[in-house]
Parts: sequence; structure tokens; C-alpha cells
Amino acid sequence: MKYVIIILLSFFFINTVNASNNWQRGIFRVNTNLSAGDESIESVVEKARVNGMKFVVFSDQFIVIAEYGLPPFRNIFRLKKERKSIVSYGITEYLEEIKRVQKKYPDMVLVPGADIAPHYYWEGNYFKGNLTTHKWSEQLTVFGNRDPEFYKKLPVVLNDRTGFTIFSLLKLFPLLLAAAGIMSFISGKKAAYYSDSQGHSYYRYKKLRALLSVFLILTGFAWTFNNRPFTIQGSPFDIYHNAGTAPFQKAIDYIRKKGSPETGVIWSAPEATMKDKIDGVFLYTAPYLGDIENTHGYNGLAGIYADAAHAHEPGKTWDRILLEYCVGTREIKPVIVGEADYHGRGSIELIQTVIHSNKTDYSSITNAIIQGNSYATVNANGKMICLDSAGIVHKNKYAWLGEELTASENREIKLEIKGHIKLEDKKLNTFGKIIVVQNGKLLSENPVDLRNFSFSQDILLTDKNLQKQYVRFYIFADNVWLLANPIFIKTRR
Repeated sequence: MKYVIIILLSFFFINTVNASNNWQRGIFRVNTNLSAGDESIESVVEKARVNGMKFVVFSDQFIVIAEYGLPPFRNIFRLKKERKSIVSYGITEYLEEIKRVQKKYPDMVLVPGADIAPHYYWEGNYFKGNLTTHKWSEQLTVFGNRDPEFYKKLPVVLNDRTGFTIFSLLKLFPLLLAAAGIMSFISGKKAAYYSDSQGHSYYRYKKLRALLSVFLILTGFAWTFNNRPFTIQGSPFDIYHNAGTAPFQKAIDYIRKKGSPETGVIWSAPEATMKDKIDGVFLYTAPYLGDIENTHGYNGLAGIYADAAHAHEPGKTWDRILLEYCVGTREIKPVIVGEADYHGRGSIELIQTVIHSNKTDYSSITNAIIQGNSYATVNANGKMICLDSAGIVHKNKYAWLGEELTASENREIKLEIKGHIKLEDKKLNTFGKIIVVQNGKLLSENPVDLRNFSFSQDILLTDKNLQKQYVRFYIFADNVWLLANPIFIKTRR
């Protein structure tokens, strides 16, 4: 019996060691020169490959159109400006280009995606100098789907397409007004106003009736044209009113319903503030953590990106939605990614998503991102923190990042982390801090020398109100840091 236990433990140890080598580095959220970037798809892939990455998640801007119309016929009297995007380039062509480059680099996994802004809305007046568009850059990154039809029907503002539905008949209703004007004009345009002694009659137009008839005709046709009956709108929400989170929830619901198993959707840069002014028009996007907490069905949010981030701190947005998942009120596990937002400028290695997977095929890569078998890290100032292994150990069971472990009892549960720090200069400081969070509360802060470090933390399952509990951690070292996805623990009852 003793030898059987030794063999089983040895087998477990060997598998754990082997698994610790299955980290795949990649870059998430890339814009190319097909939209807002400077480099081609192929150039980005070549650069990522040279730098040791195994996957690239592209997310060019899906559609970039600023449109403002004057009432009452906003679709007729309007100004429209459009920038390069997937839609302007061609959705099918975009996916085909990624497929072409994928064939050229079979050792890489190229994941197509798009940055979508489901809604923006206008406030103010141009002539008063305060015309402002809100939520211009409130974006979601949808990735993993390779079907052009999926993207063509995304419920995103101004993602319109030609078509005819039962609702198109309602849009044709103003033609009745035009028809009434035509009938009125034909039947009553003249009236006799004088007859001479020889019986000759003289006629003149009924000016008021004629003018009213012309008005009805023009209004009916203009109204119909403004309704665009042969256009299926990308979004049912008009851009002149604040629709709250409804447009974003509609987009998420569509992605959940129509997406493939490899399709994910992540909130992008949730705490970034965008302020700009173009041609006298203000563009403004406020941080939208509130919208993240008030929507459901997405896969997570950007944890590290090129802006200030606080949602990962104990008890804040990420913990609040994680706790909702743990009590069962949120169906989908909210994970984080490292969002590079790479446009061809700066280092492609700056912000990376590192997944844990023993395979490097398309489904394995996308599934690892969606399931949170990953961590986000920053490579800057000559330093990058790397994990060798990280997970929860309970007796002879082990759960990696994003996984769930069932504990037979509330003891012998440990968080174990092993890793190292990469240095361009060996003289650089290697000291940092490991912060451990359990169920939204700070569990410990631990100073550590990150050179080939090992860290262990005892875990007690203290919250019996949760269906499952979780432990997560992040590591700081000067201006670089690492943010890991949580490991979940469920106790037998």
C-alpha cells in the first residue's frame, strides 16, 4: 500500500512539474493598419513571434462613424465622418487576411476579434460650443469568432445593413401621407372663379390647398426616406438619448447567443478616461466600472492596460462581480486579461497575457483566455515577473489559475506560487510584494525576493454563505506587476 501511495504521489508530482512548463505568452487586443494601427497583420505576427509569443488576439476597431443629424429628419440633414475600420475594409476580407497570415505562421495562433462600441449619444449644441458625444470609447473586445455573418449582425450603433422585414412596412407608413397629398392636389387644384356671358369659365388654383397638398407630398416622402425602410439598423437605440447599459447588454446577449464556443467578450480599459475635441465637437468617455457591475454575460474585463487600474484591489469591482459568481447570481465567471492595446507604437512586449495550456491549438488558446487559466503581466523598466506554477493544493489535488478544486474538508488547503523575475540588468532591484485576496478581502501582504521565489499561504474557508470561494493574488515590484486569475474552492457538504 505504501508503494502505491508513493507511485501516485510521484505521478502527481511529475504531472505538476510538467504542467508548470505549459505557459504560453501572447498579446491580447491588437490594432493593425486596417483600422487605428500602424503595422500590418503580418508585421505584428512576425514581431510577436520573434519575441517568443505563441498567440495574438487581434481586435481592430469594428466600426468608427460619427454621425449627427438635424431634427426632424436626422437621416437626411446630417453630417457623417468615418475612419478606417473592419467594416470599411470589409469583414470577410479582414478574416481572410488573418487566415492567410495564419497559414504562413503555423506555429502561431492568430485569433480574430473586434473592438466594438455598442452605443454613444449626443448632448449639447454645436452653436453654443458644447456639443458632446458621450461613451464614444466605451468598448468591448469580442474575439474568437471566425464567421463573417456573426460580425455583420452585431448590434452595434450604425452597423446597418440592407434588408427588408415586417418592421419595414411600418417605416413605409408615411407614404400614405404623400398619397393623400397627391390625391388632394389632383382633385382640387382648380376652382372656377368667373364665367362670361358666352359661357366661358375661368379657373385658378386653390393656392392654400395646393400648398398644403405639396407639403403633404414632400413631408410623406421625406419622412419615408428618413425612416430608411430598406435598412436594418445595427442598433435599435438612437444616438440622441442616453440608453444606459441596455445597448451594451444587448450586444453581450447577442454574442452569448450567436457566438461559437471559442467566442469571448471582455470589457476594454474600464477605468480609462477619454477627452478630445475635434472640429469644435467634444468626445468624452468616463470610466465605466458601474456599467460593468450592472451588466451580465460577459467573460471579464481588462485587468492590466495602459492606464490607471484599481478594479483589482481588494473589495472593488472585480471582487464584487466575482462574489456574485460565487453566490450564483452571476452565471459566467468574470476573468481578467492583460490588454496590450498595441497599435504598432512602443514595445509589443509591454503588456502580455500568459495562459496555462498543454496545447497550443486555436480552441485551447481561446478556452484558456475565457476560463481564466492565465495571468497578466507587464514587461517594463528591464523587468518582468513570471510564474512557474500557481494554484491551490489540497491533499493530492491541485487546481491551477481559473480552475476549481473541491475540498473534502476545511484544512490542508494551501495557495502555492513559484516564479521568477526576468532582468535585463542583474543589478536591478528584485524585491517585491505578493498580495493575497480571499473572497474580496485582503488576506496577506508578503514582501518577497522575486529571484526564483516560492511562496505558500494556508487557506481557511471562512465564508459559508458562498457556493464556492476563491483565492487570487497579484505581485508588485517597483513599476511592474503581475495580476493572476482566481482559483476557486468548493467544499463538500
